[in-house]
Amino acid sequence: MRQRENLKTYSQANEALKEGKVNIHGWYYDIGTGAVYTYNKFRNSFEKIDHNEEESTGISEVDLFKDDIS
Repeated sequence: MRQRENLKTYSQANEALKEGKVNIHGWYYDIGTGAVYTYNKFRNSFEKIDHNEEESTGISEVDLFKDDIS
């Protein structure tokens, strides 16, 4: 997640975030299993991406990926 925060230190990237032109996603790929995990800012953890995630957690994909802008 450090790289994600570092990107915000670039004025162009931070401005694009503020304007809603880009989002920053934190993903982790497990090469051994092929599973992809996304960072859930509400739980402060990585969770396996599942196409039924909204049904099981009640959290929409938009909420998971919407970045906090400082």
